[in-house]
Amino acid sequence: MTTLMQDLRYGFRMLWKNPGFAVAAVIALALGIGANAAIFSVVNTVLLRSLPYEDPDRLMVLRETKLPQFPEFSVSPGNFLDWQKQSDSFEKLTAVQGSAFNLVAGDAEPERLRGARLSAGLFEMLGAGAVQGRTFTDEEDQPGHESVVVLSSNLWKRRFGSDPNIIGQSITLSATSYTVIGIMPPSFQFPDRDTDLWTPIAFTVRQAQQHGSHYVSVIGRLKPGVSLAEARTEMSAIAARIAEQYPGSNAGWSVNIIPMQDYDVRDVKPALLVCSPPSG
Repeated sequence: MTTLMQDLRYGFRMLWKNPGFAVAAVIALALGIGANAAIFSVVNTVLLRSLPYEDPDRLMVLRETKLPQFPEFSVSPGNFLDWQKQSDSFEKLTAVQGSAFNLVAGDAEPERLRGARLSAGLFEMLGAGAVQGRTFTDEEDQPGHESVVVLSSNLWKRRFGSDPNIIGQSITLSATSYTVIGIMPPSFQFPDRDTDLWTPIAFTVRQAQQHGSHYVSVIGRLKPGVSLAEARTEMSAIAARIAEQYPGSNAGWSVNIIPMQDYDVRDVKPALLVCSPPSG
């Protein structure tokens, strides 16, 4: 203890005699602490916190794979629908397709919006409900009945002045009339925070028969008690059966299942872990 006190007194004397060095040392220490705190905040937000959905640990992203050319690829509508019919590992499998819309509303300037076409039931699968109105029904996820739209909270406020009477009204999106049926809460930002609206995906008969055109993403929720390994085994077997049925489009293709939390952070995780301060 005596030696420590002597070292501290010596250190303070040196800093007092060299004020410029003392200021530089304090600034460097503050910057180091601030940087570590900022890095930990990002790592905690991106890597450690759970997804803002119900039971996020059971949410999975399903991708197609054909090695070595395509270690990971989008899913064809036909394969997705076959997965839905044949899988016992998932409570629900849903499809997502990014889309863009041109909004024409009143005298305001037309606006290009980011949207997503979704399978009916995806909102419920994520445990997300509308704060005004409702989300899609199974009937609305059918060709000829899909002209309904759910708005993001941001779009509702920005373009419609938070008007609750917008529910039930028609708006024009890319020259097509859609009926507004619901408003989502500000916390719902799927598939990302810039998504303005959601419509049913409503595959046509022709799309449902497409096994070689890959353009949708698939999100599933594992049944309670089903492990990731069990789901992967089952989906690989299903993919093999589909490949036998449609060898022209599906030969060599299989399925990869990734926990949604891992999938969302995989591009930034290596860099964040390298930059993060060591533990202990």
